[in-house]
Amino acid sequence: IDENLSDWPQQSVKYMNETHMSNTRPANESDFSGFFQLGYRLDNQSLYLAFSITDSDFIEDTSANVRFDSQDGLELCLDARHLASGSGVASFMYSKKLRNTNHAFYDPFASNASWKIMEVATRHEGNTRFYEWRIILGSELVVGKSIGFDFMLFDKDTDGSFSFTGWGNGGSKYRNPYALGDVIILPANEKLATVAGNVAWDQPINTKLPEQVRLTAVNNPKLWIETELDSLGNYSVEVPAGKYEVSFRHAYLQRDNKVYATAQKQPITVHARAGQKAAASKL
Repeated sequence: IDENLSDWPQQSVKYMNETHMSNTRPANESDFSGFFQLGYRLDNQSLYLAFSITDSDFIEDTSANVRFDSQDGLELCLDARHLASGSGVASFMYSKKLRNTNHAFYDPFASNASWKIMEVATRHEGNTRFYEWRIILGSELVVGKSIGFDFMLFDKDTDGSFSFTGWGNGGSKYRNPYALGDVIILPANEKLATVAGNVAWDQPINTKLPEQVRLTAVNNPKLWIETELDSLGNYSVEVPAGKYEVSFRHAYLQRDNKVYATAQKQPITVHARAGQKAAASKL
């Protein structure tokens, strides 16, 4: 970990930081934009992250009264166990002066997570700053397993404006495991499959559909992800090849003062083949 990202593989995917969570938005890409990359090493059981952030107005608060919203910063949120039933989040607020942590006390990994499992290096080059992270996941780093991961990038400008950007859409990422994105630990260069489908009510009603569907590997329940629906109930997601059950997060959905059953009478499964697109039955 040396904040020099030139040694990252050229084929490493760059995921854009485009989910604006605040009402205030960056004026343009030079105001605030960026991307992140992911990697891992099994020999030291570590997840690696690289952030590249363009910010034309960087503010760093080194006062005794520093707060998360008084400066630019980054909060990393991690659900290492990633249980389908819900596990705990550990979050790490990183800046020069403010390095807070939040822990889910009920989760054996999150409750014990600390800066001791983190290694971070940063560098500024013009209007771009770089973060390189190593996170020691221990036995939770397993090829073929999914983990929960997300972040909040905070942008404070001299005009007093404050905005924040994440990866997934969910709020309260520091404590809500279902608000995080899903990362699958895959072998290098593994070819993925695509699963697509549609969700609709079984009777004509004017009620908003669930926001996500869940895909769980039938032969490996530790591999599961959720993907969002569009306004018409369609979804499409890339997954490792295999057989998946498609379902909802919960058996019931509440909308206003009504509760709707979402459990399926029979499990809906789909076979995903590498390099191909598989159509799942309608939910």
